Amino acid sequence: MEEVSPGEKVVIILHSGPEEPHEFDEKMIEYTSLADGTEPLAGSLWLSSETLLTAGALPVPLGRRTLSGVKTLASELGLYDKPAAILDFQRRTMYVASEGLRKLSKAEEIRYDGQDAVPSLESVRQQISRVVERQLLAPSGMPDHESLWRTLNSKKTLISNAEAKIQGLLKTGLNSWDKRVWAEIETRGISGRFDLGVQWRPKVGVSIKLCVLELKVVREATNEAEKAVDQVSAYCAEHEYHRGVVSLFDTRKDISGTPGADDPAVIAAKRERVSLWTWHLFSTAAEFQANRNFVDGGGSINSGFVAC
Repeated sequence: MEEVSPGEKVVIILHSGPEEPHEFDEKMIEYTSLADGTEPLAGSLWLSSETLLTAGALPVPLGRRTLSGVKTLASELGLYDKPAAILDFQRRTMYVASEGLRKLSKAEEIRYDGQDAVPSLESVRQQISRVVERQLLAPSGMPDHESLWRTLNSKKTLISNAEAKIQGLLKTGLNSWDKRVWAEIETRGISGRFDLGVQWRPKVGVSIKLCVLELKVVREATNEAEKAVDQVSAYCAEHEYHRGVVSLFDTRKDISGTPGADDPAVIAAKRERVSLWTWHLFSTAAEFQANRNFVDGGGSINSGFVAC
């Protein structure tokens, strides 16, 4: 989670039940998920469901960004008796006030050292980018018999099982990242079979389902990405993963870069609260070198982090 200034505290109020945070729509900046740890927390009073999957931020004026000021704001909004969590980053302490801010003296104090912090969605993307850089960006990253490309009539052609190959490489790359990360593949359910699920297992008996990924190799212009968004949204709901991600691996000659805001896949991703990541893969080392400026500018390795 975001660094905050020394002494600044962040308050999260659990505002679930029949009354949703929607009644504060006019004051809220946006709805968002706090579960993956990627959202900036400072400067707001947060209203969240118990799972942190539905949340919204109410801006706190600079002059009221003290615990006393936030308590007054919560009281004005009728939230003083709601269960709340107070994060004190300077002391690395969280206070859980099950009876609300009115009875802070009864709050439970929980200390943390940050070593077991749950990986953010962005850190998962960065690890996948490292795998792409080392092994997938161009054929030279892998031995010929492991490559995504085959030479046919003097031309480089993508192998038929490219998605399965990428799936295996990403699973290995994620599982070797941290011994507490566990990636599973091809889990079946009513909604179908998802490609890759990433979990955080800090100790025996504890498993946090970080994200489920749907992998798509783009060979030509299609609406597969838009369909994949709906698929991964259904997988998330059924298998109770915090976030859904569609990862596109664009193998077309023309470099498309990041999808625009009017792209149907982007519109669907924002609607379903799914993240859309894209990478461009090159069929030859020469193509890679010819587009080096695009790559160095983040185009291929990080051409698409469309956060919903």
